Amino acid sequence: MVKAKTIAVIGAGSSSIVTAKVLIDNGFDVILFDREKQIGGIWSPNGAYIDLQAQLVAGFMEFPDLIDTEGISSFISFLHIQIKCIWFLSAYDYARWQHLHNCLQKYSDKFHVTERIPFQMEVVLIDNYDIVVVATGLFSTTYVPTFHGQNKFAGRIFHAWSIKTEE
Repeated sequence: MVKAKTIAVIGAGSSSIVTAKVLIDNGFDVILFDREKQIGGIWSPNGAYIDLQAQLVAGFMEFPDLIDTEGISSFISFLHIQIKCIWFLSAYDYARWQHLHNCLQKYSDKFHVTERIPFQMEVVLIDNYDIVVVATGLFSTTYVPTFHGQNKFAGRIFHAWSIKTEE
């Protein structure tokens, strides 16, 4: 039997949570590290400022695999979202950070991502993983951790913040 590749994901924001879920679904052994007390990145109580909202109407940012399609409440929720969308031009009910944080928490819990996160762990050196995903977000201090064998790596090592074009 082939042992699953181990993957370390640094960060526990929206991109990290979804990345971890997909990797877990594909049979990888995943662990996430985050220096905060809970998931969410900028959508967490520690990351958000008081009136932070997404730049989209509430109900447009959802996880389709989070909806409980077997219950009537989901159908009613779906109809409610559709009705809200019809009237959004006059309402402008934008998604507040609390809604996004709760949605991320439910998603992370449902797909067993939360249990793979040792919170309040700042990564300064990483070793013993087959793959490392650094998803610390654009609103954190950029930091590229060092790893064993880095001097032997022939490719470029850079932070995503430095990518400004597709070139």
